[in-house]
Amino acid sequence: MLKHTIEEISLKSGSKGLFIDVPTASVMAFRINFRAGDEYTQSDEKWETAHIMEHLSLGANKRYANSRTFQAELEKNGAYSNASTGSTDMIYEAECADFEWDRVADLFLHGISQPLFLETEFVAECGNVYEELIGRGNSLSGRLYLEMAKSFGLKLKTMQDRSESMHNVTLEDIKEHYKRTHFPANMRFIVAGNMKGRKTRLKALLEAMPLPKNPTDSQRFAIPNDSVKPLDKPIFVDNATVPNAYFYVDTFIGRELKNEEMYALGLLETILTETLYSKIFGEAREKGLIYYLSSGYYRTLSHSSWSFGSQVSEKQLAPFLDIFVRELKSVLDGKLELADIDAAKMYQIGGHQRSAQTVGAVVNGYSGLYFYNDAIDDYYTKFPLKVQKISKEQIVDVAKTMFEEKLWGLGFLGTISEQSRQQAYDKISQLWS
Repeated sequence: MLKHTIEEISLKSGSKGLFIDVPTASVMAFRINFRAGDEYTQSDEKWETAHIMEHLSLGANKRYANSRTFQAELEKNGAYSNASTGSTDMIYEAECADFEWDRVADLFLHGISQPLFLETEFVAECGNVYEELIGRGNSLSGRLYLEMAKSFGLKLKTMQDRSESMHNVTLEDIKEHYKRTHFPANMRFIVAGNMKGRKTRLKALLEAMPLPKNPTDSQRFAIPNDSVKPLDKPIFVDNATVPNAYFYVDTFIGRELKNEEMYALGLLETILTETLYSKIFGEAREKGLIYYLSSGYYRTLSHSSWSFGSQVSEKQLAPFLDIFVRELKSVLDGKLELADIDAAKMYQIGGHQRSAQTVGAVVNGYSGLYFYNDAIDDYYTKFPLKVQKISKEQIVDVAKTMFEEKLWGLGFLGTISEQSRQQAYDKISQLWS
């Protein structure tokens, strides 16, 4: 585990972030975050605005005439740069060798704050975005997930919907979205690496970014609230080219989970699905019922989710769900062995120590929570202690919490009979009773 110290920096411009000093680092890592994702677009018809703008980022700017020239200069010594867009966040990232931190920091921040948004690059990146969406749309599990999200009432669109509507976005929409979202108070940053003798220069570079001045907002954009509605029948996407069926089960609670609840849910996921000897996935694999089982959880200010997904043949769906329902009901009834909880804690602590070996991993460990609500969770140094403190009662309670509001749904994509879909729905519905 890399030893490091953290300092929060507030700039006069209104932005703030973290400097993470890693004295032994041989690289420098940068993350710049704006609340500028899909949900901040002006209309659903122009949903792809943020994504196209992200593709135009780190392109032509006031120093470099086109994207290729700028990228060649930024990455010439092996540096890395990228950008990504989600529902709420747009994140720019860069990493470079320690010997060129100053040069890359200057170029990276310049590229973010002084883009030109050329017509030629707009046309080219619209083509690239279209191809990306079509490619991502080929993921059938992703298609099912997004179809279910739409049915739950979440503000997400399928790749097919996005590719069909992106022609509504104009270059002027891109410029307007940038100007409206990329103001200092809406920015958060994390810089990690060897900080000795560098903080003053880094502050000056960040402070000097000539970002737009938003006349209506002096504070960071709030995260939008999304309400969730339950599904009263299974979602089905017919696809005759799939001989089995993709499926998703998702359950919600209409509030934000606390940090301790997130740790408890993580331990429960390890016990149930994360390993080849886990309670649900391990037994299902042992019996030849299912090849993989994904599971994930997240939280927002308005709701939290816990989901399960995989592929399964129709004849093996019922015996798999027998295991699935039995093990979850056992947890809800408080039947958890302390030995299993202790094993899950050690599994997570060991995995945590393996993951904390690079500067980029350290940044990722802090960025999720800091970009979410400005909280500094001493993730790397105190994670083992926090996990060890989680009790059996907390794990059982968070499991009950995730099923208590009856906000749930089941979906299938592929070839599976209506009878099997309804039987599956009836079988798992007892978890919310």
